[in-house]
Amino acid sequence: MDSIRPKDLPEATTAGAGDKLIIDGSTARSIEVKNLMHNLIISYAPANPANAAIYSASDDPPVGYSGFYNALQISQGAPMPANQQYLGGAVPVRQAIVGTSVIPATDTTTWQAAGVAGYARGDIAGTGRNLVGIFGQATTTVANANLFGGNALAVNNDGSTSTVGFDANYVTAFEFNVNLWKKSGGADPTILGGHVYGITVAGSGNIAGQIAGSAGVVVNQMCVATNIPWNFAFQTYDGAATIGVSLGTNGTGNNVNGQPLRSTGRDAGGTAHTIDVHCDPNGALILAPDGASTVVAHLSGIGGSTVFQTGNVFGNAKINVPALATAGVITNDASGNFISTTSLGLAGSIKSSGTAGVGYTTGAGGTVTQATSKSTGVTLNKVSGQITMNNAALGSGSSVSFTLTNSTIAATDIPLVAIATGATAGAYRIIVDAIAAGSCQISLTNGTGGSLSESLVLNFCVIKGVSA
Repeated sequence: MDSIRPKDLPEATTAGAGDKLIIDGSTARSIEVKNLMHNLIISYAPANPANAAIYSASDDPPVGYSGFYNALQISQGAPMPANQQYLGGAVPVRQAIVGTSVIPATDTTTWQAAGVAGYARGDIAGTGRNLVGIFGQATTTVANANLFGGNALAVNNDGSTSTVGFDANYVTAFEFNVNLWKKSGGADPTILGGHVYGITVAGSGNIAGQIAGSAGVVVNQMCVATNIPWNFAFQTYDGAATIGVSLGTNGTGNNVNGQPLRSTGRDAGGTAHTIDVHCDPNGALILAPDGASTVVAHLSGIGGSTVFQTGNVFGNAKINVPALATAGVITNDASGNFISTTSLGLAGSIKSSGTAGVGYTTGAGGTVTQATSKSTGVTLNKVSGQITMNNAALGSGSSVSFTLTNSTIAATDIPLVAIATGATAGAYRIIVDAIAAGSCQISLTNGTGGSLSESLVLNFCVIKGVSA
């Protein structure tokens, strides 16, 4: 047949006007081209694209196609109207190839329609061959362009600007399937590269530094216009993976931490704060606020035991607790002291290697004064404190006892008492000689050869004890 060049057809001034090449393939092949390097080449670059005619497989371009500049449109079934294409046709788009496929209401056998399908098959053995079913590349020669290598939409209406949707059974913008089959004989295939990936995100180029704000995967709201979030930004099904998320090290060398998981909160003043969760080079869990390198929590295994190690940004002080027997909160003050809101049940011992020792902190103590005599009882419901005794006379060699009523004392506890001030040196002997639930008895003896009338100040503390 004679060759026909589309450029020989006069350019139409309006959609549907001018000469067109119409091929009816209802009874025979529409176009068959053989033994050419490129079976079919269509180059479409009209001088006046705003008024360009649309060449398509349909007889007449549908109304509203003036904003679309298609080099080739192929329709399986009825052609897709422009208002049902990208963004409802509201944005002019240059499209090299448009493929549309419509399952009519009368077709009860077809269960899938594909606008564009790409297949790649390798028939030559050997490694290093890349087979790509569909490839997309976006490049630019000017600054400030938005580049998308691929873009997919799933819409629960006809794709037009209509805001009316339909119920759906399943909606996904893009689905990736990896199908692996056993080899002849029943053996699993050998993956020479050692990896099977559902999705790979990688880049190339020659930049020298990290770009702030770069991310391998970004999840925005499910509906940006109405601020509706996803229920889950990332989800795995039951049994989908042996490890849900695997993170590598935060560097390529040795002795480096793991890549952190970061969660962000925002305080009442609008300032954002973060907490990083990752591991140190030895596999211990680290919690660090606002990206700080200072450890605020450390969880590791030592000798088969779980050790919780906590520090703070003031001095990186730490406390080692083999087990928490009761629920509570451990906090710290500005001096690096740790404060527990409840009791700590320990299977091991509490030891201090510093000069501060082990004891009670401010708030645990109190003071009380005897009212009328050295035998007058006092009440002070604290585990530590001071008792100021009455200055009544105590004869030579005489003893006197009084009761300290204290709700913190159990019958198995060990109350300790010592003379702090107000006494003649070496003149007295003081002991706790009776203990009951809620009280103890303190006895004082004058060991000198004369009567003493002194107001002694006693220090006491309660050491908790048990009988089993």
